[in-house]
Amino acid sequence: MAEKQMGMWKFIPPRERAKLLLMLVALVVLVASMFLIVEVAKRKAPAAPDATADASASTPGEGGVVKPPAIKPPAAERSAAEPPADESVERGEGPEMAEPGEPDASDVPDIYDPAILKDVQDNTSTVAKEGLVLLLHNLQGKTQDDVVAGTNTRVFIDDLYKEPAAHRGELVYVDGILAKLYKTSIGANSTGVDTLYFGHLKRPGTPSYTICFYLLDGPLGMKPGDHVQLHGYFLSLWKHTEDGAEETSPTIVARRFDPPDWLTDSSVLNQVEEGGFLKESRAIYYAMNKMLKMTAAEAAQAVDKTVKPSDLETGGVRLRGKHVRFIGAIARLERTADPNPTGLTEYFTGYLVNKAKNTCFFYIADLPRNVRENDLVALDGMFVKNYRYVNQRNLETEASIVVGRTLVPVTTDSSSVYIVVLSVCGLAFVVVAIAAAFEVRSMKRQNEERRRRTFSHAPPNISAKAREAARKARGG
Repeated sequence: MAEKQMGMWKFIPPRERAKLLLMLVALVVLVASMFLIVEVAKRKAPAAPDATADASASTPGEGGVVKPPAIKPPAAERSAAEPPADESVERGEGPEMAEPGEPDASDVPDIYDPAILKDVQDNTSTVAKEGLVLLLHNLQGKTQDDVVAGTNTRVFIDDLYKEPAAHRGELVYVDGILAKLYKTSIGANSTGVDTLYFGHLKRPGTPSYTICFYLLDGPLGMKPGDHVQLHGYFLSLWKHTEDGAEETSPTIVARRFDPPDWLTDSSVLNQVEEGGFLKESRAIYYAMNKMLKMTAAEAAQAVDKTVKPSDLETGGVRLRGKHVRFIGAIARLERTADPNPTGLTEYFTGYLVNKAKNTCFFYIADLPRNVRENDLVALDGMFVKNYRYVNQRNLETEASIVVGRTLVPVTTDSSSVYIVVLSVCGLAFVVVAIAAAFEVRSMKRQNEERRRRTFSHAPPNISAKAREAARKARGG
């Protein structure tokens, strides 16, 4: 067959062969241009990840595997005075509030006048509501760092018992084992805070102490049995019955528990189980706390650019704690309510999938407004571990956990590709134009040759004979 085709090729005139070859080249170039244009379109709109294989990663939990939750709409904006929701804390009754008497109409005090604290009584079965509201108001104007910085560390528990009036309204430090914690309502007041957290700390020793407290921000992940520290305002000594015995306890009004020591201890990363199913919450919160102290620009600058997403799968222990960059399409994104020791009451979780099918489960504190599922984004953060999960095909697989600050949309610079496409299209046009020019010249030659052949067979003096015939036709 090949020999027959070659034989047929010999009978095609050289000029026609050149035309045919040029047309074939033009066709190949045009097809290549079409493929390039399609590739540019794909780059501009990254394809969604394979939902069957990769979109089934579960949120790391405290044991077992759970199916991924559906995307939740953004939560309503929470009032700054409203404590975060914590369904794990039950409601209970705090100390009875001692309501203030009716003031003299000619002498109405400022509701936030520090002098209010002078009228607060100690060793009573009630807590002065006016004093509590004043201290809550003071806390609302301070961050936790402000509270810690303003604490008088020279005041001890014994001092509160001996001279309560001298230290009332002063920022003090207490610590102990968290024994009780529940939500309680203090009723309508000028701060806008209705629900607070009330609890007891047990201070072991001889003698042992029970310290009572109000929290504005909630437990943030602390549970009964944990050793906790508090920086807050001393309000009064409250007389109550504890375990059948009458007791008098200092009452502290605080913003939140102090962060635990492990939150800033890098050794928590050494306790992580690589490739396990557990969340490893301490390592997650440690990384989250580190990232909260960095801006997005600082997080990007800290990235080790030599580490690739594929390296995370094989170098989990070696790369743990490294700042890495993962670029991929958003396959899942949700807001997660989880009050925790970092001070955050909620954050965002989800996972990214890149073209090589590497999967990254992420935690971020801030979500840019201009990202949504399937968008191509970059995540700069701290690598914690490879988390194992079961996908929708019932197969075990892994995702790399990275804790970052935010997601940064990735825009593909396709200008160079467009230049290539335009160049190829221009070349195709030139090739087609040359082929057309050859065809026109060939047609002109063929017509000229036909004309010469026609005139070569014509009789001599054909012009004179034509004029004579015309004259006779006119009757001349």
